[in-house]
Amino acid sequence: MRKNFLITIVSLGILTTSLFNMDYTVADVFKNNIENIKLLSPNPQIPPSTEDYEIATPFITLGKKFQDIKALKEESDLIVEEKAKTTKTIIVHNNPITITELEVYEVYKTDDDNIKKGSTICMGENGGILSKEYLIEHYKNKFGIEPKDAENIKPIKEAPNGILPMEVGDHVLIFAIKASDFTEGNCYFVVGAYQGKFSIYGDKVKHQVPDMVEAFFKDKVVTKKELIDKINSN
Repeated sequence: MRKNFLITIVSLGILTTSLFNMDYTVADVFKNNIENIKLLSPNPQIPPSTEDYEIATPFITLGKKFQDIKALKEESDLIVEEKAKTTKTIIVHNNPITITELEVYEVYKTDDDNIKKGSTICMGENGGILSKEYLIEHYKNKFGIEPKDAENIKPIKEAPNGILPMEVGDHVLIFAIKASDFTEGNCYFVVGAYQGKFSIYGDKVKHQVPDMVEAFFKDKVVTKKELIDKINSN
């Protein structure tokens, strides 16, 4: 089963002066008007950066809001508990996508019998790191000159609606759909942009959604056991 996984990124509309005013820094362009991110070459991969980065929180429109665990489960091709081993950012239709390699701990639903405990799978989600080199190249491509603040530029990490994509070491339980058309190989995508992601902290869980979405969600699970019981009961 393949579903449309891309989410529309909407401009925050903060800028009130023409973007052709060269007094704008790279941070102004990317943090205040995220719509200006352009594809520089077909599906370029952005290498991970060890530098400090700034956070941008673009607004994204959810194509569908899920009310409970049952709805997430019905939408999913795969439900797994796993831990992030590696991450990288790619650009798809002008938007950063984080691709995470995950080690599977437990499988609660699968469309592939080869996915089992100990397997490694690929997972995509909205958001990711825009490297310093990418930001400078974009600015030059847009304005035809070097940015005045080039030496001070930091990478920018996009966290759509304030939800950060996974990082190495994250322990999660994810509801996912098959979406292999944005990367090579067998890959999945988090259901509902971020709605299908639960972070695990010992025996506790945290649904990775903004407050406005959490208020809409009926199943207020706070422990791993409660979450798994809900999955198994539906």
